Amino acid sequence: MTYEAKEAVRQIHENNWRLLHTISDLSDKSLKAFRQLVGEKQLENAAFPGDSSMTALYGGFVAVADGELASRARWNNSKGTWYAVVTIFREVAKHTSETAAEFYKKCNGRKAAVVAARALLAEHATKYDVGVTIEADTFPEGEWLPSTHAEAVGAS
Repeated sequence: MTYEAKEAVRQIHENNWRLLHTISDLSDKSLKAFRQLVGEKQLENAAFPGDSSMTALYGGFVAVADGELASRARWNNSKGTWYAVVTIFREVAKHTSETAAEFYKKCNGRKAAVVAARALLAEHATKYDVGVTIEADTFPEGEWLPSTHAEAVGAS
């Protein structure tokens, strides 16, 4: 790998994070308008034969906008499958932790997931110690995947 190639990848990565944050910070109305505009730009650039780079880039922005819209729809829907998740982190160095364990329960709806998260938190509270933190959260299906440390607890 050449220095130039590594530098190009570094710059792309750095700029992509900035762009992704810009897109995710848009209001719903602005995100839908953005999606429409980049879709139009993608089609405009597709009309120029021999140069598919801009078409591909705008296609990527279309995919990002579609993904963000789908994610927001999942978070806004309190029905369906939700997960209650409790993660135990162990400090490995100052300001650095790693996942030591993860417990989750598949639930029917956000309210059930909140109740289940509280129960999981209470069940595992004794694992709290110096250098150990415990975090509870809820996620709609499609927004969370179990880690290699995850252990399923009975479904509700």
